[in-house]
Amino acid sequence: MVFICLAIPFLISIPYQTVADPLGVISPATFPRIALLTLIFLCLVLVAQEVASFRVSEVPRKPQERGNPIKVIISLLILLLYVALIYLFGYIISTAVTLFLFVLYLGGTNYKTVSIFSIILTLFLYFFFYKALKVPLPESVFFQ
Repeated sequence: MVFICLAIPFLISIPYQTVADPLGVISPATFPRIALLTLIFLCLVLVAQEVASFRVSEVPRKPQERGNPIKVIISLLILLLYVALIYLFGYIISTAVTLFLFVLYLGGTNYKTVSIFSIILTLFLYFFFYKALKVPLPESVFFQ
C-alpha cells in the first residue's frame, strides 16, 4: 500500500514535469507512466494475494530467515563496480559485465549460458530503452 500511495502522486505529476514532442509518437512521459502503472498493478496483485491468504491459510507461517550481511555487501560492491564501469565503458559493456557477475554470484555455474544470457538481456534492454523509448543511455568516456 505504501508503494501505491507513493506511485499515484508521481503518476499525476508526470504531465507537469515533461514536455511532449508534438511530432514524436513516444513522449518522455511514456516510460514513467508504464513503470508507475506496472508498479501500481503489481502492488494491487500483492495486496489481493495477501487478502486471499488470510481466508484460506490457517497454518501459521514460519518467520523468514535473515540474510547474510556479507552477501549484501558483496552485492553493493558489484553495484559500485557497475557505476565505475558505466562511466568508463558505457552502458552495453558495463551492463553485460555486471549481469554476468551477478548471475555467477547468485549461483550460475555454466559460463557459456551466463554469458549468452547477459549479452542477450543487455542488448534487449538497450534496444527497448534507447531505440524504442528514446531514453538516452550513458556513453563511454573512451569510445566517444
